[in-house]
Amino acid sequence: MIKNKVLKILKKNLKPAMGCTEPVAIAVACATARKNIGGNVSDVNVVLSNAFYKNAFSARIPNTGRYGIDLAIALGIIDGNPDKELEFFNDISESKIEEAQKLIDSHLINTSSVETDFSVFVRINLKTDEGNCIVELSETHTNISYIEVNGKVLLNGKNYSTKEKDDFEEFEFAQYMKAILNLEENELAFFEDGIELNQKISEYGIEKKCGIGLGSGYKKILEKGIVCNNLVMLVRMAVAAASDARMGGAPLSVMSSCGSGNQGLTTFI
Repeated sequence: MIKNKVLKILKKNLKPAMGCTEPVAIAVACATARKNIGGNVSDVNVVLSNAFYKNAFSARIPNTGRYGIDLAIALGIIDGNPDKELEFFNDISESKIEEAQKLIDSHLINTSSVETDFSVFVRINLKTDEGNCIVELSETHTNISYIEVNGKVLLNGKNYSTKEKDDFEEFEFAQYMKAILNLEENELAFFEDGIELNQKISEYGIEKKCGIGLGSGYKKILEKGIVCNNLVMLVRMAVAAASDARMGGAPLSVMSSCGSGNQGLTTFI
């Protein structure tokens, strides 16, 4: 029983993600709202936690060559498919970018930030000529915790955090560790996907000199012998290059950990 639970937890928290997960979560929340209300958009009001606003502000969005919270919001509304979750930006076409820009240019999008209980928090109130839809995403980057359409509450899962915590505490830490150490190699085969994804984006980051170029910078000082060419420095270079690429909007997915791409990069690399 506990082995199945361990595998369930691992598979739930290790997911492919493309780009910085804050713009992704914003787009997922907005796409959920659009999925639940049709019509011509007349007003878009989005509230983010302070931490979320800061993290999303200057992260590049994959397949667009651009960055911006308004762009993440507009793409979410234009695309309208939240089922892609953390790989939301995987198939953003030029036509979707153009439509998103039209929505941005209409000046209908308003954003603000507030102090909240959760560092991960997005609330969108989408108004159209068919009514309005309120959606909240909280705690994790794909957890839709509230949906309201034209005054009718369709989902109210704001106690999600408590339920998840109680569920996780079903067993003691030592029991989890024992179960993990006794897992068979074939049961952890999905880890190989994470290794492959994260190594690939690391190599991409070094080759393309993405982001602020920290990974490629490490490579230069290693080659010049300025720092020791040891395992620690090689890991630093690989993780930094992968993070450069991811935050720089590279069109590649990483295996995230608990909703964080950078945590996933560190874990697997």
